[in-house]
Amino acid sequence: MSINPGSLDKLDMKTIDWSTKPGVPFTFSFELINNIDEYIESLGSNYNLWIAMSLLYIITIFYIQHEMKSRKPLSLRIPLIIWNLGLTLFSAATVTRLAPDLISTLTSKGFYASFCDASSFHSDPRIKVWIWLFSLSKLVEFGDTIFVVLRKQPLIFLHWFHHAITLLYTTFAIGFYLPAYARWFMTINAAIHTLMYGYYAARAARFKFPKFVNMSITSLQIIQMVAGLLINGYTLHNQRSSSRQCDGHQNASIFGLAIYTSFLILFCQFFIASYLKPRECRESKMLNNNNDYQTSKRLTKADDLKKSN
Repeated sequence: MSINPGSLDKLDMKTIDWSTKPGVPFTFSFELINNIDEYIESLGSNYNLWIAMSLLYIITIFYIQHEMKSRKPLSLRIPLIIWNLGLTLFSAATVTRLAPDLISTLTSKGFYASFCDASSFHSDPRIKVWIWLFSLSKLVEFGDTIFVVLRKQPLIFLHWFHHAITLLYTTFAIGFYLPAYARWFMTINAAIHTLMYGYYAARAARFKFPKFVNMSITSLQIIQMVAGLLINGYTLHNQRSSSRQCDGHQNASIFGLAIYTSFLILFCQFFIASYLKPRECRESKMLNNNNDYQTSKRLTKADDLKKSN
């Protein structure tokens, strides 16, 4: 018989031997949240908040970028290392908590069920806790861009668009529909982010890597976008089929197809511009960015001289 987490009080949840349940093999006390269903539902009921946060994020980063035009870039090396290490550890923890459910569903129920059967989400509240934490992490990751603009690194459209839309997509899909295919895109995303943020932490610590490592990270992100398209496409096909039930809703799958298509195009463009275009073009762009700062410095000095005269 499946367990409905909403019907369990805290004492019941702590006395259950969760090691006998399929999927996640061990339990932390913080994972036994009594009302986790309400937390998940709040992602949908507060969707206007996520829209507002995304808009505020975009306004804030461009405001900071504007204010930094006449200032020297901040190093922030130690905070950046700590930030990336923190996200590396969180992403790795997410993989260890969600991957067992994916593997268990695949081995016990099959490929179709891994996309269309969300029953394990409802019978094991620990999985829902990490789904909820994963969703909130997309808001936390906005901090990536704060480091970019304070350090005066190039702020490309792909970066801020990806961050803003990912929060909106994740909270929409999870908060309103909690689709079964979430076990796929969350596990894949967390696995790639473990490598990606680990790499960023090492770079911030001034470890040197050959060019192919950077190319490999971007390639993994492109593979993730292709996987996202296949996951949402396969799920949408099953949801439109009247012969078999598929948990979730077509709206989430259609939203997913739209954003993964846009992400795939943008990441491919980034890959071409970063690794396949002639080096002179990339250096020219970097020189232009540096010239903007130097011009701003000269104008500021000229203004100071006028005031002193």
